[in-house]
Amino acid sequence: MFQGGILEGQTVQINPPSTSLRLLKLSPDGARLFKTLFDREPEETDWERLVRLHEGNRFPEHTLAVLIFALHARKRGWATQILPPVEETQAVPDLAVRRGDQVLYVEVELGQKEKPIQVA
Repeated sequence: MFQGGILEGQTVQINPPSTSLRLLKLSPDGARLFKTLFDREPEETDWERLVRLHEGNRFPEHTLAVLIFALHARKRGWATQILPPVEETQAVPDLAVRRGDQVLYVEVELGQKEKPIQVA
């Protein structure tokens, strides 16, 4: 999968509970190929958005928890948006989940003080 240099990724883990997720994104070469093929920039991934706007690399456990929550919400029929803009407040929730007219704003907490961890 990585031989062509189109994708790059990393595995992020939470302990406890023992949970891990392999995160993938387009490499710079992959992004150039996408732009050549589709004549537009590729969409930012949820992972990239969390890294850019929410210190995702500094707190990889929190990043993983947000992404896993979004994954489970999508599997259950909810549309998700990572770090949605919210006009009523200056605080930005970790994500919004939507189904029909129902919108819920979610702040993901790990139940422990977040600290940087080793990323494989």
